[in-house]
Amino acid sequence: MAASWENRISKEGGSQPLCDLVIPVWNQLSYTRGCIESILRHTPELARLIVIDNGSTDGTGEYLQGISASLGEKLVLISNPTNLGFVRAVNQGLRASQAPYVCLLNNDTLVTEGWLSRMIAAAAARPQVGLVNPLGNVGGSWSEERWRKVQLRLARGGGKIEELEHCSGFCLLIKREVIEAVGFLDETFGMGNFEDNDYCERARRAGYLSVKVQDSWVHHFQNRSFDRIPDWGENISEQNRQRLHAKWPARPALVFVGVPAVPESFEAFVKLLQKAHAFARSRCRVAVVSGLPEPLRPETFWESLGLTPHANLKTYLVRPLSAGNLGNRFCFGLYALMRCRRLARKKRYQYVYLSREAAWLARFRRYLPLLVLYPWPDPLVSLPSPLTGGGQPACRPPVRVRTRTGARGAGRGEGGESSDRAPNALFLPETIGDPAKIWDPDLEGFLSRLQSAGGS
Repeated sequence: MAASWENRISKEGGSQPLCDLVIPVWNQLSYTRGCIESILRHTPELARLIVIDNGSTDGTGEYLQGISASLGEKLVLISNPTNLGFVRAVNQGLRASQAPYVCLLNNDTLVTEGWLSRMIAAAAARPQVGLVNPLGNVGGSWSEERWRKVQLRLARGGGKIEELEHCSGFCLLIKREVIEAVGFLDETFGMGNFEDNDYCERARRAGYLSVKVQDSWVHHFQNRSFDRIPDWGENISEQNRQRLHAKWPARPALVFVGVPAVPESFEAFVKLLQKAHAFARSRCRVAVVSGLPEPLRPETFWESLGLTPHANLKTYLVRPLSAGNLGNRFCFGLYALMRCRRLARKKRYQYVYLSREAAWLARFRRYLPLLVLYPWPDPLVSLPSPLTGGGQPACRPPVRVRTRTGARGAGRGEGGESSDRAPNALFLPETIGDPAKIWDPDLEGFLSRLQSAGGS
């Protein structure tokens, strides 16, 4: 099998690989063998294996030495006497790589037909895309029946991508220019976990998108090596999670309330979705509650508007009703209020942005358990806010409010007494949230000030 793969590579011409496959391994011989055999079977592209053996003791080292002899220069083997940790091993592979693309691949994976070529095609066709994931599963077994179901899904996703807050490191394709701009993985993450989140955020700040292609599949058995590390979940992984959140604090979750489903709302709907998309790119969880103006359709509106779906952005769209304009506005307003309350209580959303077309819902903000963001300065406001700088009126001062107790009253005052509550109206200028930018300094500054004011 190894010889036939080498013959296919030699027919491509030239000696420089298009992609280096960096695979750190620590024991788990059966999974390592399955991973490499699936690569040899399903990777006709000009690629090179860079395998880092992290002090294996179960025969993995001998196996790798054997296939290294048969593959020759098509495999680079780095052998460490002890386990240096996942992150350091990956960086060893990155330093040894020279190809235009590098793919970090866990050894407990099985690749499938077209897996690499489709990821490279997505990255090559889009200059802003710097990191790419395939579709995949979380654990479970692999079978022919499962593969048949996967093929049907891949056929529907041909050429499509979804933007991500961060890619997962189980199979991560990286452009060479991203490595040159960002560097290697942060080795303070030690044995591993959350280093991929950190790397993708650093890449985003350098102007590169993380995406998932919808027509490539890699099966992941998940954590076959990590599960053998003592205190992995409770200590090491949790420490890395805290390290990540200290480095990149969590962002707020916002509900964008849009327009009723009437034809004249089309342009306003587009602007709202673009702004929401910009917030999703900045690591915010975003929900869009809006009518869907004609002629848009739920299954195709992303393509119709020239936008890419984002994993952080969920939509709750209402189709036009036959009750006329007034009926549309009333029914949409009622639906929006109910949806916002549910998102706040069940999904822990914190803010609601009211578009100009939904401004009349501000009359009912006492029923919204969310901080309200306006696209214009609230006319009732007279105090400046640190969120927008300068002396521009921006938010209400804390107010004394009556609170109620009960099963749903967590976080409220007790005994019906008055208590101080955070400002319930903030000004978000319409100019903030550029859909064309991956890294938007104005938006990032606003979110930082929002977090400083206690809104994260």
